[in-house]
Amino acid sequence: MSLIGTVSKEHLFLAICGINMSRYDNSEEILHKGVETKARLRGYSWLITKPLMSDISTFKVTTQNAGAPRRIAHTLYGDHNLFWVLVAFNNKWYFDPGALNVLNWPVAGQIIYYPKRYVIAPTLT
Repeated sequence: MSLIGTVSKEHLFLAICGINMSRYDNSEEILHKGVETKARLRGYSWLITKPLMSDISTFKVTTQNAGAPRRIAHTLYGDHNLFWVLVAFNNKWYFDPGALNVLNWPVAGQIIYYPKRYVIAPTLT
């Protein structure tokens, strides 16, 4: 596969010209809690402290949902944009840190864990 096949022509052009389109690199640094940073990040309680098992549900991945965390998020939360909750939650509590292969995740037959909607609700505001 060529580089052109994986990157849009516009992004390739910008990269060749040395134009940086990263929203982080082009932001001014701010002082947050005594540290210079590009953005304020919120710590989500369900990623800091593992929720009680009564606040966690499981979902068995089917062949139709394999490799499609957005589709699973739509099924579980009614919003495909919450796929990041599934990825972050499973990476934090159920896999070795950094071991989650997001490109092929999840595989058919795998049981994934997810916080119930009321647990993540404060995240959505």
